[in-house]
Amino acid sequence: MEDIRVAALFCLGLISMFVTCVATDDQNRLLLVQAIFRHGDRSPQKTYPNDRYRSYWKQGWGQLTQEGKRQAYNLGKFFKNRYGDGQLLSSRYIQSEITIASSDYDRTLMSAYCVLSGLYPPNGTDQLWNADIDWQPIPVHTKPRDEDYEISYKSSCPKYSKLVKDYSGNNTMANFVATHQNLVNDIVRISGLPRDSWKDIEDILYCQYKHNLSLPEWESVLPFSRVASLRDVFVSFAIPTHENAKLRGGPLLKEIIANMQGKLNNSSQEKAYLFSGHDSTLVALMRVLDVFDNIHPLYSSCVMMELWKKDNSSFVRILYKNETENNKTHSLKIPGCIETCPFEDFVNILSSSIPKNILEECKDEQYMLGVSVDGPTIGVLVLIALFSLLIIIIAILSVYIYRARQSSRIYRALPAEDEDL
Repeated sequence: MEDIRVAALFCLGLISMFVTCVATDDQNRLLLVQAIFRHGDRSPQKTYPNDRYRSYWKQGWGQLTQEGKRQAYNLGKFFKNRYGDGQLLSSRYIQSEITIASSDYDRTLMSAYCVLSGLYPPNGTDQLWNADIDWQPIPVHTKPRDEDYEISYKSSCPKYSKLVKDYSGNNTMANFVATHQNLVNDIVRISGLPRDSWKDIEDILYCQYKHNLSLPEWESVLPFSRVASLRDVFVSFAIPTHENAKLRGGPLLKEIIANMQGKLNNSSQEKAYLFSGHDSTLVALMRVLDVFDNIHPLYSSCVMMELWKKDNSSFVRILYKNETENNKTHSLKIPGCIETCPFEDFVNILSSSIPKNILEECKDEQYMLGVSVDGPTIGVLVLIALFSLLIIIIAILSVYIYRARQSSRIYRALPAEDEDL
């Protein structure tokens, strides 16, 4: 009898543990993560006239370096430790669980592949296709730059260009130059850059300092600490208004929310979306979320937007990893909500930051023409257009008459067969 009672208590204990685990799982369960990250270390995007190290960058300008590959690979291992091995993602690559997108740049595409190498090494003999390579091919999707409004900063948006040009706060850069005129003069003198290109130096020097190249001519004028602070100053001027942020960060935010909605209504199987982009991608997204701290995103920085299920409700948690060499993260809180922001509140708060149709909202006929549209200007444009059309018509008629006269003098044989299929 005692044995039966002990067995019964043991069974009840197991059942209780199972119910507790299920209840805990229902109360707080990660459904989806969307990670937006910057590429790894790269070469400068350009050089300057007095640059002693222009031949150092063997792969060319703006290319992922060996160090950058390692950084991206380590980011993939970070994802594996945080989300892989059954925590959210399976321990092995399953096509239906994850989608990866990249901007159409060598450095972002290569970073995406390196991240995937760290996240999904071959697991099992069916995934080990070559015993000499601890790697498996995983697809990365991309769009042409001028069509990519989600990740690339180069997509055509005349309205955005006009807003930047007309921004009343643009005098902040002019004020900076006026306050630091001696610095600008030194940069122009040492670099040989034209005065209107002096800002280019901060990215070039940053890359050179990160690769431990000797720069004695710069160390008194722009030591590494000052270059880093300049980067923060310049990035603080980027995407300054809500309307700017809507046009640049809004399309990606729209896709992120759509992916969350797809997960909640069970129309999507994905458990993760990865976006391989640029510092500008991260800045635009954090600007539109109104959480940017005006600190330049480092290589392999990453914003993770997690969708959680809690009881019968869902919430969004945003984490930011602005460290290259360690795995520290901190939470970001959108204004008007808590860190674990209920999904409906998250959508409602950000609804004004999402473009309904980015192609339409990017249009700006005035800026595309490059002129203002006051009354006299419109009249001049109409007259120019009509005169140009008249010239084109006369030219076409002249060519037609000339060819008709020529064809009447030359014998041409008819084709023996119809060329249509």
